[in-house]
Amino acid sequence: MDNIARQPLSSASLQSNVISFLRFPMIVGVVMIHSNLDDIVIDGKSFFNVAQFPIFENISFLISHILSRIAVPLFFFISGFLFFKGDFTFDSYKDKLKRRAKTILLPYVLWNLFVLVLYLGMELYIPSLRSGRNSFLSYTPLQWLNLFWDGSGGFPICFQFWFLRDLMVVMVLSPIIFLGIRYLKCYFVLLLGIFWITNIWCDISGFSISAFFFFSTGAFFNIIKINFVDFLKPLTNYSMILYIIICGINIYFRNEYMLSTGIIIGMVCAVTLTARKLEDGKWHVNNFLSESSFFIYAYHGTLIALLIKLAVKITLPDSEFELIAIYFLAPSFTILIGLGIYYLLKRYVPKFTSIITGGR
Repeated sequence: MDNIARQPLSSASLQSNVISFLRFPMIVGVVMIHSNLDDIVIDGKSFFNVAQFPIFENISFLISHILSRIAVPLFFFISGFLFFKGDFTFDSYKDKLKRRAKTILLPYVLWNLFVLVLYLGMELYIPSLRSGRNSFLSYTPLQWLNLFWDGSGGFPICFQFWFLRDLMVVMVLSPIIFLGIRYLKCYFVLLLGIFWITNIWCDISGFSISAFFFFSTGAFFNIIKINFVDFLKPLTNYSMILYIIICGINIYFRNEYMLSTGIIIGMVCAVTLTARKLEDGKWHVNNFLSESSFFIYAYHGTLIALLIKLAVKITLPDSEFELIAIYFLAPSFTILIGLGIYYLLKRYVPKFTSIITGGR
């Protein structure tokens, strides 16, 4: 009866639902990237070498370095697609930047400030958990200010916000991207793709080639007026088979070019598989999970690092099972706690929640 009553989604609605659905799984991927135990540093010393635990090392590499690596490029892709929605004129460009000042810049500043205060508190009251790499108390005013851009090992102090930093840069430079696509068509995107896969690019914080390439790829579909879901759907079965093969190859050989190829094929799989399941009615968009994605993204970095350090320091893991348990439980608790906090914030302080999540 449900299948008879259910109306098929239009192309535009399906594309919109694919974007909404993917937000939460992509955030889970981002959390898993930051869940790896490759470099646990406590009191300035590395705790252990994960290469001593091959089963855990292969599992974490598959999830954190292969499967989850499609998340950030896909976010850039969707951001580029949405940014160029509608006509692109000088007035619309100004309006888009003005709106992004509230939805991206303001949360960017607030969350970095929050993490800076949190780290200062940890350095003062829980020094045993710090890595020993930085002592913010000795920083000059200029170094403190630089923490909001790349003063923490090339990242802002809220390290996962490098994505927003680079996103703001490509948005400011979006007229160049628009003109490049307008006159060079797909060749502009292909040129950026060559720079990305060969890693030939300038080494300037905020100007990552990943941001320019994937943001431009998403922009291409809206500027040329192509529905990217309709365009990619015929590739569903081929991309899934190819992606499985590439994942298997990458686990054993870990070649940078194959890993990059896997990201692109994986993105196609994520979009087309989601479209198919949404069309079949097997998957549905959960508005709460979709809306909570930015909050989970913004808050998770510090907590997951703290949970992993506490778990390692308390349990002193020395077996495959213990490491695997920490690897999965730390991000699970981080996400569940985040969902609970977001629910409470949205219910009791909705205006404040709107500000720190950019109105999402």
